[in-house]
Amino acid sequence: MAGNDPLLGQVFGGFQLEARLDNEVELVYAARGDGELVEIVLSARPETDASDLERCAKAAEAATRVAHPNVAAVIGSGYERGFQWLATQSAGESRLSQRLESGKITVDEAVPVIMQVVAALRAVHSADLLHGNLRPQHIGIDAQGHVKVTGLGRPSSTSSPMLTRVDEIVGNAEHMAPEQILGGTIGPATDLYSVGLILYQMITGSVPFASTAPATLVYHQLNVSPEPPSLHDAAVPAALDQLIEQLLAKIPEQRLNSATQALAALEAISRRHQLLRVSHIHQTDGELSTQAAGRHQRFEPQFLGRDTEIAQVQELARSVADGHGRAVFIAGEAGIGKTRLLTEFSESLQTGDRYVAQGSCFFGAPLGPYVPIFDAISQLLSHDQGLIAADRESVADTFVETAPGLATLIRQSPSSDDLRTTVAQMFGDDDGGSAEQTRFLDILFDILHAAAMCRPLIVVLEDLHWSDTGTQQFLRHLSHRLSEAPILLIATYRPEDRSRETDAHMSGVLEAWRDSDCTRIDLPRLSQASTAHLTRSLFFDTEFRAGFDEYVYRQSQGNPFIAMEVLKLLRSRHLLLNRNGIWQAEPDFDRAEIPARVEALVREGLDGLSSAERQLLQLAAAIGSRFSSALLEKASGLPRVELLGLLFQLEKIHRLVIAVDGDYEFSHSMIREVLYGELPGELRREYHRLLAGLIADRDWVGEAHTDLGHHLFISEQFADALPHLVKAADEAAHIFSWDEAAAINDDVFAAGRAQSDVETQITALLKSGRAYGHLAHYEAATERFQQCRQMAAD
Repeated sequence: MAGNDPLLGQVFGGFQLEARLDNEVELVYAARGDGELVEIVLSARPETDASDLERCAKAAEAATRVAHPNVAAVIGSGYERGFQWLATQSAGESRLSQRLESGKITVDEAVPVIMQVVAALRAVHSADLLHGNLRPQHIGIDAQGHVKVTGLGRPSSTSSPMLTRVDEIVGNAEHMAPEQILGGTIGPATDLYSVGLILYQMITGSVPFASTAPATLVYHQLNVSPEPPSLHDAAVPAALDQLIEQLLAKIPEQRLNSATQALAALEAISRRHQLLRVSHIHQTDGELSTQAAGRHQRFEPQFLGRDTEIAQVQELARSVADGHGRAVFIAGEAGIGKTRLLTEFSESLQTGDRYVAQGSCFFGAPLGPYVPIFDAISQLLSHDQGLIAADRESVADTFVETAPGLATLIRQSPSSDDLRTTVAQMFGDDDGGSAEQTRFLDILFDILHAAAMCRPLIVVLEDLHWSDTGTQQFLRHLSHRLSEAPILLIATYRPEDRSRETDAHMSGVLEAWRDSDCTRIDLPRLSQASTAHLTRSLFFDTEFRAGFDEYVYRQSQGNPFIAMEVLKLLRSRHLLLNRNGIWQAEPDFDRAEIPARVEALVREGLDGLSSAERQLLQLAAAIGSRFSSALLEKASGLPRVELLGLLFQLEKIHRLVIAVDGDYEFSHSMIREVLYGELPGELRREYHRLLAGLIADRDWVGEAHTDLGHHLFISEQFADALPHLVKAADEAAHIFSWDEAAAINDDVFAAGRAQSDVETQITALLKSGRAYGHLAHYEAATERFQQCRQMAAD
């Protein structure tokens, strides 16, 4: 604490230190000499090595040459008692940090203040200096609104890591740039990131990312894009939203090039804002919609060529307010933009007037039956993202008499696994018949119905081409009951990716909806013009050669995902280069051989990874389509900071993963398919063995039988796998997911055979045969019953 600071009272250059002004990463003091009040920054300590001391001394010397009305003037500098010190004029007692304690600041007041801060940084950067720790307490504002920036004196350099453990942050991470947290190279763009953070805090009243948990705060700074300020204050202009988005880009190269460029942008915004106020011109709904969208800082192009389709979905969303449910099935090939369409649609919704629940099916994911349905309901009942308290209570009341255990669970923000287990316990007989199965499906629908009666509900189910038959049964059931409530079902699937086994089931789902109020949207490929616009939206400034747009279109045939993979491939081969902020194609760009198949294109993109990055992704692929950094840290054995750095590179540079709600997902399902498919059998088994051990140590393992049984079975730990597989198979049967029950019982049989456990094999054959019978797969059922009789006779 400052009161115990041994430096207080000491004299540097004739100035006596009176009070500590900064208790974080720096030593900043108020000091006095000959009646003059100054601020002193101690930028090097006795333990600092000789090279850093030399750099700090040069920085202090350079700071004396900065003369600008918005920069606190340097009064003196020197080196005493192991400290490099720099004395500047005081910025006074009124600091921006004090002003912010009273709440947010209007745009009219904030923009002039931040313009002066940026002007000060322009002068600082011109002297080959950085601020490096700009925060509201370093910004003084007098009664006339004149700004003084203090705390200078550090050189442009490679920063030392701010994060050494997940729970150890040196300094205030709320105002740190990602490159500071990871110990990367800092530069002028680092100061511009701080400008974005401070400007955001000024006009919203809060920092973009705040948490008392260091790990959460670091995760957000590295991975999460903040909400647009206009969501907090509709008076914020769209241009200011966009500027802040650029300033807060996670990758320094994606921010504005310089303080000069930032100042020019602010001046333009100020002029337009004043003009709008004076002339009473208001932003159009389209501008407000644009600023509300707030595109994420990824390799994400402008949303193009889908105006008709998104208008259709928006109209359907409006129409369910009449109390009559509707459905829309969105079909399209891999990479055509189904998920992006849903993202844009979700961001266009007005918050507060409806609920949205989302679930996804995953490739090769051993997550259990009805995964997207239970995930959507879990999200809907979440205390953080779902129903407001009164509506959650209303939904719970629906089940107080018929299912009191479920009513209690609904009030507790249940997980997807909790829901599945609780509902499964209500149906203990796997031969309960169609009446019991209908009652089970009714329960799932009744939860959605009760929520929709509070506010209209949108249920989004993605990638149904990977759905289990339980999910498909629910969809068929929903086709008969959707008209009873204001629910819009939005479902996506790839027609060409339905396997032969599931094709008949998906065809049955679509057939069931034929006579219902259902719309089908087939997403076409983009035109050449739209593909060209997509290319340009990925880069700030371009000077592409003649024929470049035609080349990208020819290679991608208008598929957005393939177009982006082509561009990333050209960039990795140094055929697409950034020269002084302008992206240009090399003369021989059209000689690049682009793989014909999407899988090969993805594989070649993966070839550009380092061995550490690729191994980490392979391990993540073994975990599944979604994975947590905590499990990946334990499985990889990497130090936390190194892992976060690799994930940061994989998301922001390579665009292969996406941070979602504290976890990570592969940015496209095909990336995981390729990575998992390339694992040699022995290595794949070892990965699953490792994951099984880690999952078994978790407290919630009692609810993770499907996941744990899968990892144990793949790693050939059959004895350990058996109890989990049996429980998972029985649970699937209890909730009438017959394909899941059949498949897992087949695994139980295989594990029993490996253990020479005849009783287990016979029981598994009986259960598997019953499940196939329920699926009307009579040949498979007969085969298992016959094998069962033969084993019993022997």
